[in-house]
Amino acid sequence: MVPRYEVNPAFQAPFYLPTSAHLLLLPAWLVNQVFQGDAGFDIRWTGLTYGSIAALAFWLVLPLVWRLPLWRRAALLILLAIVYVDPQYVAPMNSFYTDTASLAMLLLVAAFAARQVTGEGDPKRNAWGIALSAVLLVSSKIQHSLLFLPLLILFLWRPELLRPLGRHGRWGAMTALTAAGLGCIASAPIEYSAPASYNVVFLNLLPNSSDPLRTLRELGIPEQFVVFAHTDAYQAGSALINPELRRQLVPLLSHGKLAAYLLRNPGEAWRLLLLGLSEASLQRPDYGNFTKDTGLPPSTRSEAFAFWSGAKLWMFERRPVLLLGFCILLGVGVPLLAWRARPRAMPTVLAVSAMLGIELGLSSLGDVKDTTRHLFLFLVLLDLLAVCAVALLLAPRTVSTPLPTRSRAGRARR
Repeated sequence: MVPRYEVNPAFQAPFYLPTSAHLLLLPAWLVNQVFQGDAGFDIRWTGLTYGSIAALAFWLVLPLVWRLPLWRRAALLILLAIVYVDPQYVAPMNSFYTDTASLAMLLLVAAFAARQVTGEGDPKRNAWGIALSAVLLVSSKIQHSLLFLPLLILFLWRPELLRPLGRHGRWGAMTALTAAGLGCIASAPIEYSAPASYNVVFLNLLPNSSDPLRTLRELGIPEQFVVFAHTDAYQAGSALINPELRRQLVPLLSHGKLAAYLLRNPGEAWRLLLLGLSEASLQRPDYGNFTKDTGLPPSTRSEAFAFWSGAKLWMFERRPVLLLGFCILLGVGVPLLAWRARPRAMPTVLAVSAMLGIELGLSSLGDVKDTTRHLFLFLVLLDLLAVCAVALLLAPRTVSTPLPTRSRAGRARR
């Protein structure tokens, strides 16, 4: 881990990556300017910023937990502490990875939605919290932008989540959500997406194909590029390293072509999905959490309070089919449980299940490098469903009541 980063004005990023993380980290940058000036950036300010947002999310749900009888309250609080104090969640906060911004905003969306569904707090503030957090979530990272779709469907299905904003405010929030998601996807620079597509094709599909030339033809890539099978986009020997070959190849690489190819070859899609789940089963990427002056070997990870991620690692490590079964169990079972125990919460839980499926599909099929980190939000959503399941089991049963609607006469008077 490098706690302090030097600022080098001579370095220019090869492209601009649109992300709301810049906005979220503005307080960290301002505080760093006060204490460090232009001498460098202390990464721990990002940890403080993201940690504060996560703490806010838990503070928002505490009144809901406090409604439970004593033993149920204690059980849920212990579960929340075990899950979210785990280094699987804490360690990424000291980083520039935009997945951490996605985590922070997802926690806020979940917290405000839970308050709105249960009638806790001011409805208008909850609605604003849901809307703003959702927009920042889908614009935090291009891979997560498609999450706008289940959120949009949720807001249409359960209009009371945003109804306190008024008719124009509700539609404005949904328009902003859609624009943020589609805009982030449309603005993705080709320099960002091409290496991921390259690695899927040349690092995975071609080496595992019985007829590599046919695979290239299906993807619309000239057969001459078959010599680059087994190469990594970021390492020597890659066609993307050669400027001339890069100009020829980059326009031919796209996730749209990959999606069409995988639809025609479901066996390949299944293999990539299992490969992604196998990497996700490791729970945490192989990144170190200690500075060099500790004397520990490179990539040494902190295991303090790693009870939750350790238990999941013990259960699922390199067992992709078992992990997939667990995903299906929670993805289908928790919405059904919500339908029985808390009917008004069912659409929200179902939206989480849909987001889980989107994250698994996109991160497993869209890249084959650093997959454990790319599936971080998938694991977060899986944990969220597990927490929801326990919360629903601990909550007292309620009788389903229809949502209030205006009568025809009332609408006519308006």
